[in-house]
Amino acid sequence: MTQGIYSDAFRQMKKNAFPFLISMILVSVLAGAMNCIPFLGFVAYYFVACALSLGLSGMYLDAAYDKKTEVGDIFKYFDRIVPATALVFLKSLYVMLWSMLFLIPGIVKWFSYSMSMFIMRDNPGISANDAIKESMILMEGNKAKLFKILIVPYVIMLGGAIIMITVFAGIFMVPMIAAIGSSDEAGASSLMATSVMLAYLMFFVFYILYFVFIMFFSIYIQLLMADFYKEITLPFRQRQSMMGGAAQEEAWKDPSASPQDDRGVMPQDDRGVMPQDDRGVMPQDDRGVMP
Repeated sequence: MTQGIYSDAFRQMKKNAFPFLISMILVSVLAGAMNCIPFLGFVAYYFVACALSLGLSGMYLDAAYDKKTEVGDIFKYFDRIVPATALVFLKSLYVMLWSMLFLIPGIVKWFSYSMSMFIMRDNPGISANDAIKESMILMEGNKAKLFKILIVPYVIMLGGAIIMITVFAGIFMVPMIAAIGSSDEAGASSLMATSVMLAYLMFFVFYILYFVFIMFFSIYIQLLMADFYKEITLPFRQRQSMMGGAAQEEAWKDPSASPQDDRGVMPQDDRGVMPQDDRGVMPQDDRGVMP
């Protein structure tokens, strides 16, 4: 599963690079603009950001299901702005409280709640607390699996960020130290002025590279989580497909979000009938499980 999920997420990111890129830039621009509003700017942005996060989660799920994604998708769930904001707030609060018992419980609970945004996206009427409870049920026995999948990209992202910042700081400080240590005051002043000009240029280039680097891994990690959600909900979608979508079970089994064909729905012929053998029994493997 691990190798396949890495390649699937990378393929999905390449296929949807443009809408993901523009969406992330839009979120960043809105953050800067709304935070400039005195007093209520941060509060207003917090609500908007939560709705946008739900929209981004929807984009990641659509990409995981090989559906088309568009930039406008991040604005699709503003009608759920209150439950989305409540979900983000409660998740942050619960993780913070568990982290006060030492760091490890907070990390464990982060993984327990990690599917809640996807669950809320798939279920319009679900409350924030119910989405968290459903995520805890869904992640029972799956937290370690997700940890193994995410640890590699997280280490690369954090390690790369530290290296980039260290290199930038080193390059920036060398001319400054040389100017300070120079005995020639006129030369030192000229070198300092040149260093400041170069620092602004370097900072601009560094910020773009750093933003692209962090954005790449942020999108990649979210796609890994969306693909993981797709994988662990596959048995429920298969069961629902066998029942024709008539019976509703847990919240994450919403048929409107179910993939089709090779993504979880039982095979059917051109009449919509599942294949059967001569005895009228659907095929099964040696474990009694239908393919």
